Amino acid sequence: MQAGSASNAAGVDVSEWQGLVQWPQVRAAQRYFAMIRSSYGDTVTDSMFHTNWIEAQKAGLVVGAYHFAIPDASPPNTQVAFMLNIIDHAGGYQGGNLAPALDLEEAGTLSDASLKDWAVTFCDGLDAAIKNPRQRTMVYSYPSFIASHPVTFAALGDRAIWIAYYNPSEFPPNAGPWASWTMWQYADNGRVNGIPTAVNLDEWHSDAAGLNQPSTTPVVSSTVKSLQEEIAKLQETLSGKENMIQTLQTAIDKVKAAIKGV
Repeated sequence: MQAGSASNAAGVDVSEWQGLVQWPQVRAAQRYFAMIRSSYGDTVTDSMFHTNWIEAQKAGLVVGAYHFAIPDASPPNTQVAFMLNIIDHAGGYQGGNLAPALDLEEAGTLSDASLKDWAVTFCDGLDAAIKNPRQRTMVYSYPSFIASHPVTFAALGDRAIWIAYYNPSEFPPNAGPWASWTMWQYADNGRVNGIPTAVNLDEWHSDAAGLNQPSTTPVVSSTVKSLQEEIAKLQETLSGKENMIQTLQTAIDKVKAAIKGV
């Protein structure tokens, strides 16, 4: 993926764990945008979302909302509705907001194939509700999780990626189908005036003027994408065969045990 740049817009992402944020101070510290957690699964409303959403915009930051997914807790449309209800109570999504994001960093009990279906349905449902092509749902994750769920992320590869990679002296590695990032979370222990705790630090892929432009189309080599899709298909096939082998082995073990007992 590409390196960061001093000319790119700097931002933060926050949740209730940051406490009461003094957003005018954050803006004065040259932070231009904020991704704000709205929800967690289908039961947890971030207790600071309403305040953060309103006050950050008053201070002049461009904001977007993100949802931490618990994919095995409930259907994707249930979590979409839960997220949107929280945002609507804070004034709703507006045309100048950043694209929302699906924070996808755990699968729970779901297989890669099932997680793919869940995540695609969530993103499509959120897109349909917001109805703004400029605000097409982004995907947040990190390289090792992307690598361990190739089927899922191959299906999400036409969306913008918000990549977590905590080494600001290096640029993030290519991850799954992505060869460029739209947003880079480059630190999880930053300090910014106006925020009383450590905070995640982020970089947009362009300068502040670009915050009101559509998210970039991911740069994906057609050859790499083709190979990744083939690998994903093979891994899905292999997973099915491994299940068959395990079932057969269990049956053999039962027969052996029965013979030994005769």
